[in-house]
Amino acid sequence: MDKRKLRFQQTKIEKLINITDLDSDEKNNLKDYLIKTKFYTKPGATKYHHNYEGGLAEHSLEVYENLKKMWKAYNRNLDVTLSSVIIVGLLHDICKVDNYELDYEGKPIFVNKELKGHGGRSVNMLKGIISLSEDEEQAILYHMGQWTSNYEDSKYDFSKAIREGDKGLFIYLTHVADMISAIGN
Repeated sequence: MDKRKLRFQQTKIEKLINITDLDSDEKNNLKDYLIKTKFYTKPGATKYHHNYEGGLAEHSLEVYENLKKMWKAYNRNLDVTLSSVIIVGLLHDICKVDNYELDYEGKPIFVNKELKGHGGRSVNMLKGIISLSEDEEQAILYHMGQWTSNYEDSKYDFSKAIREGDKGLFIYLTHVADMISAIGN
């Protein structure tokens, strides 16, 4: 990927982090973490969507943009802030920084094939860096939709989770935003 595009994505993500409700220490810790883990240059997958340098950041920005559009459309029915939309959209796949690398030819490879707990691992990683609201945790945990119980403990039921009022709608919209980005790429 073009280095200018990588820098643009990083700048855009950092600007979005700056407008969240996180306190200044959390914002700085998060931005440092993203740099330290090479979030901006990591692929988003090895075979499917965004499987190239910078793919994880690009996918995250797409999910944020998709989620923001849907949030605006349903805002009167959602008790969710723009800050939560930013956090969930950008960070739902943060655990992938530990899963994928580029090999010496620039091809994406697994460095950690253990994908069990995809959403849960992202939540746990984030809890060590920033504070998450319950809505943010649930949206990240269930962003894999009907496949959540395959990646998480089988006790996590997406169908039940999306029936929980505002929280359920935000979970569902997060899943749809993720799928639109994944399928569209």
